[in-house]
Amino acid sequence: MLIHIKRNAEVFGPYSIEEAREYLSAGRLSLSDFAQLPGTTEWIPLASVPGVKSAPPPPPPSGSTELPGTAPGSTHQTSSSAPSTGAVSYAGFWIRFVACVVDSIILLPINFLFTFPGANPRLVGFMLFGDEAAASQSEVVTAQICACFLVSIISCIYISALLSSPWQATVGMKACGLKITDEGGNRISFGRATGRWFAMWLSGCPTLFIGFIMIAWTSKKQGLHDLIARTLVVKAPLSKP
Repeated sequence: MLIHIKRNAEVFGPYSIEEAREYLSAGRLSLSDFAQLPGTTEWIPLASVPGVKSAPPPPPPSGSTELPGTAPGSTHQTSSSAPSTGAVSYAGFWIRFVACVVDSIILLPINFLFTFPGANPRLVGFMLFGDEAAASQSEVVTAQICACFLVSIISCIYISALLSSPWQATVGMKACGLKITDEGGNRISFGRATGRWFAMWLSGCPTLFIGFIMIAWTSKKQGLHDLIARTLVVKAPLSKP
C-alpha cells in the first residue's frame, strides 16, 4: 500500500508503509503529519494509518529533516503525480482542453477519411460491398454507421494504448507536459484506460458536458470519467539532464 503525506499544504510521496516507518524513525516524518490512503480523498493523521505507529521513537535529529519527494532506493514505481519537488500538481481544465485539441488534430485525417460525406459512401461502401459507389440508400446508411464505429474504435485504441504505455499520455498530453496515473500514482492498465474512454461518453452529451467541466472545480481536477475510472491527470516532472 502506498500513501501520500501532506505537511503545511504540501503533498509528498507516495511512500510504502515501510518507508513511512523508516522516515518516522529518522525524524523526517511526524505522527502529526497527515496521510492519504489509496482510493480515498480524505486526509487522516499519519498515526491512524495501520502499521505506522509500530515505528520506534525517532532519535534526536542529526541531519536534514527535509521530507524527500520520493524514497531513495525505493523499488516500487515512483508516482508520476509527484514532481521532483515532491508536490502533486493536478492538471486543470484548460491545459487538458489544449491537449484534447492536439489529439483531435492528430485524429482529424482519419475522421475526415471515413466520415466526410463524399468519401464515406465510396470508401466504406467499397470495403463492405465491393463497389466504389454504394448502390442504395440503405447501403449508404450502413456505410456511414460502420465508418463512425470504425473511427470510434481507432480513437479508443489510440487513447487507451498511449495512456497505458510508459508515456502514460497521449501525444497531446505529452506535448502539454501531462501524465495519467491511478489514485496510487501508478501507471494504469490498458483495460482501465479503455474503461475510462467509454466513461468519457458519459462526461459528454448525456451530462451536457458537465462531466468534463467538473475538472474545473473538483479538488483533484477530476472529470466524471476520472472519478469512474479512479484516475488522475497530473503535470509531469521535468526531466533532469
